[in-house]
Amino acid sequence: MRTIAVFNQKGGCGKTTTAINLAACLAEAGKKTLLVDLDGQGHSTMGCNVHAEDVEVSTFECLAGPQEGCRQLNLAEIAWEIFPNMFLAPGSIMLSAFEQKLAGVEGRERRLADGLAEIKGEFDWTVLDCGPAMGLLSVNAIVAADIVVIPVETGFFSLKSVDRTRETVKLVGQRTGHRPHLIILPTMYDPRTKSDREAFRRLKNQFDGLLSDTTIRFNAKLKEAAGKGSPITEYFPGCRGHHDYQALAQELMALSFQLTLNDDRAEATDSLATQSAEVAELSQQVLGATVVTDGVLFMARAPGAQSVRLAGSFNDWDPRSCEMETDQEQPYTWRKLLPLNEGRHEYRLVIDGNWAADPANPHASQNEFGDFNSVIVVER
Repeated sequence: MRTIAVFNQKGGCGKTTTAINLAACLAEAGKKTLLVDLDGQGHSTMGCNVHAEDVEVSTFECLAGPQEGCRQLNLAEIAWEIFPNMFLAPGSIMLSAFEQKLAGVEGRERRLADGLAEIKGEFDWTVLDCGPAMGLLSVNAIVAADIVVIPVETGFFSLKSVDRTRETVKLVGQRTGHRPHLIILPTMYDPRTKSDREAFRRLKNQFDGLLSDTTIRFNAKLKEAAGKGSPITEYFPGCRGHHDYQALAQELMALSFQLTLNDDRAEATDSLATQSAEVAELSQQVLGATVVTDGVLFMARAPGAQSVRLAGSFNDWDPRSCEMETDQEQPYTWRKLLPLNEGRHEYRLVIDGNWAADPANPHASQNEFGDFNSVIVVER
């Protein structure tokens, strides 16, 4: 499930219009979509023709915690079906008390992310309609989002809000470690006016790497649809506003696919790095004889060997009494832990009946037969 937060600290830039119609176009494309109203004014709720007096349970109750004696509901359980594939988790005036309700509560900035995790398998997309205020609800939305869409009306003062909003998302990321993908969406663009053309040019110059491919052009039908409490997909399908939000939905679905590829690549890279580290660790495991807490650990590599034994001063040079065991985690590696006392010990490996000094042990002493015994000194 992908989560999109529609957020800008400035009002009047088309947040709710974008949230409703984006959710509607995702649903129209066959994606089961949940629109979550996080604004105490309940504009998304009204924009879906759901009346405040009919809302018994809102997003507030899901996020603030259960009432005394009541089971806490999840967002899917309170959702209203608006039309096929589109559902609404309605807001209420109680959301205005959210910050006060959770003051001092540990993990309060993750309430929404945790709530969405509970319903992860029930929806393809979640669209979060945020209020204009920078508060705990907005922080929850940013932390829960994979993508933050910043709608920007193509006017002079609206451009100044982009940097503030980006800085807010950055600060939340520094605090929580979560950094969603950012997209700046020009809205209400009227190319007939010089001021809009100039503002659009400045947007492209300032935020070239973040600007969406889609531009939401000014369309009176979008305002009419909001007034009627209907998504544009139902109110006036086929109009310019409908086409623009369809294009935005398609762009975000393509972005989601790309983000999934990036996640898979990052996971594969992490997995390869982990495997490489494990291989490096195994390769650095000390072959030969190593003094450990419980005694001396003997390790030897013998590819293809049927048996590897130890013969030394510690067992009267009798290999029958000291058979090494294969290491389950490392192929061709044999090991044996012996509780040897302090002092100097000499030994040899007996591989399939052939006696030899330990090639991984640089310490050796010539024996009476002119061969070499490996040497290990135990000091506690």
